[in-house]
Amino acid sequence: MSGYKHKDLPPNHESMSVADLRAGGYIMDPGQWLMRILFLETIAGVPGFTAAMIRHLRSLRIMRRDGGWIHMLLEEAENERSRSKNGCFLFALSLMVAYLFL
Repeated sequence: MSGYKHKDLPPNHESMSVADLRAGGYIMDPGQWLMRILFLETIAGVPGFTAAMIRHLRSLRIMRRDGGWIHMLLEEAENERSRSKNGCFLFALSLMVAYLFL
């Protein structure tokens, strides 16, 4: 997703600065970390929604209540979705603050 390919650290990595390591592609820069975090947070809610749908269809098929599992799974998926939404909001806010003070 982010295009990051892991490279082994060079033998002289102790004497290199973080900027040199980032320029050489040995470690991820903040933009690459953001893309990775957004990707992982985006797919984090999918298992909860999928499990809730499967549980709902099963409950309809056997015509029995599921004891609150569907609600719990949907709450967990909603929690993951709101975490990614808040992360995007905080990132946009930090860019705006950085723009104002630079």
